Order: sequence, then C-alpha cells, then structure tokens
Amino acid sequence: MISDLCYAIVFVIETIISIIYFNKKFKLKKNYRIIFLVASISSIISFSVAKLNIPALNLLSFFVCNFVILILCYEANIKSSLFHSFLLLSFMIITEILVFFIFSVLFSVDLDICFNDKYMLIIQATISKLLYFVTVHFSARFSSKEYKSDGLYSSLFLCILPIASIAFMYTSIFLCIEYSVNENFKFALVICNLLSLLSNIVVFYVHDKTVKTNRKY
Repeated sequence: MISDLCYAIVFVIETIISIIYFNKKFKLKKNYRIIFLVASISSIISFSVAKLNIPALNLLSFFVCNFVILILCYEANIKSSLFHSFLLLSFMIITEILVFFIFSVLFSVDLDICFNDKYMLIIQATISKLLYFVTVHFSARFSSKEYKSDGLYSSLFLCILPIASIAFMYTSIFLCIEYSVNENFKFALVICNLLSLLSNIVVFYVHDKTVKTNRKY
C-alpha cells in the first residue's frame, strides 16, 4: 500500500511537469480549479494504466492525458495539442531508454532485479522523471524568445542540482542491489529520491520566476 502511494506520487509529479511546460507555451482558458481537477484525473488514469504493466498502453495513456489537458485547459488548437503531446511523449521515451541503458550497460545491472523490486522500480521511475523534467525545461527555455534575451547560459548552472540528484539516485539503487537492506531502508531511500525530484522542480520554478521578475525591472 505504501509503495503504491509512492508510485502514485511519481505520476502526480509527471502531470505537474506537463502542466509547467504547457504554462510556458500556452495561455490558460480555464481557472486553476479546473486544471487541478483535470490533472488529478489524468494522474489517476496514468497510475491505473501503469499498474497493468503494458508499456505501449502506458505511453498511449501519457499521450492522451497530455492532449486532453491541452484541449480542455489551454488555448491550443488540435494541431498544436497533438504536436506538443507527441513532443513530450518523445522526451519521455528518450529519457526512459537512457535510464535503461545506464542501468543495463554502464552499470551492468540486471533489469529484472529492478522490475521485481517495487521500491527499486519507484527509484528507477524517479530518475526517469527527473531526466524528463530537465529535458522538458530546457526545451521550453531554448524555444522561447524570453530565453534568448536572458543569454544562453543564464540557467545552465542549475544543471549541477539534477546531476547531483541523479548521482544520489543511482547510489540508492547500488545500495539496494549490493547490500541486504530491509524494506524500511528502501522506503526511506524512495522518500529521499522523491523529495530530491520535487526539490529540483521547485528550484527550477523559482529560478524562472526570479528571472521574469528581474526582467521587469
């Protein structure tokens, strides 16, 4: 039950990342209460589909949920909604493949070990979401006119935080594999990883707000 709750939080964060991206690209046409409702339903659907353990269905659910959020909550036409939903889907696929590559090739980790351990699976998903978030963030920044006026390297120093966080997350996986740790220890690692992911999102968000505020003056 606790592991399912942690896993559900990962999908809530996934939806939050999409909303952050959409807020940078489109104007809202609904109030935040409606967005909260739609995002909550989207997270529940994504989590429920993920429990079926069908990767193709997970990706389809991710695409459809993002498309629906765009259509219902933002001033976006069908063409733009399809494009940006597909773009986020591409980022998601690339980051997940990258995580699997690092696990299986660079660290020679048997992926079955991660898939069969509920806590390690959550940590793996957390790493994927962090890479996904960083990719989405810089994609939105590079494609905006505001980013170009701020200078090319205005937020690159922030990369230190996700790099350190990813190193910590992989260390968590290493500890779980190499040592006989109990369930409570794994749960503590999962909480630390989730907090690390949230910290990255908050820091990047505050940085963007600060940049916008400074630009006004």
